Amino acid sequence: MSIGRHQAAALDRRRRSAEYGPDGPRNRPRTADPMSIGDRLFEARRAHGLTQERLAEASGVSSPYLSKIERNRALPSRPTLEAIVEHLKDAEQTGLLAERDKAELEQRGFAPEIVELVYAVGQLEPEARKAAVARMLELVE
Repeated sequence: MSIGRHQAAALDRRRRSAEYGPDGPRNRPRTADPMSIGDRLFEARRAHGLTQERLAEASGVSSPYLSKIERNRALPSRPTLEAIVEHLKDAEQTGLLAERDKAELEQRGFAPEIVELVYAVGQLEPEARKAAVARMLELVE
């Protein structure tokens, strides 16, 4: 005895629901596999305070594709993965420099407002950082 098209679709929905939970695959918990590329990229991106859109744009991939990579639904090519990792390294370096600058300014006794301003500028993308520094120099002169 065969089942009808609607019954097959309902059965498929129940199977998927049991497999992923009631919220579907998008809201699945992060896997515990430490070797998962997607999970490692997700954690690194969040640790650097980057959005998917910002990382995707800087790496030259689309935001939906980066989302698929992070959810382990797509495996990036080596050049794509290298571009993403390179941008994450740049973001890490920028953050480390900003932290070092902040500590140095605090040691020199600068006002807390100035320290926070320098730190905030250090967190910007290179082009935005240049524009912010140029504007601040204009205001000082």
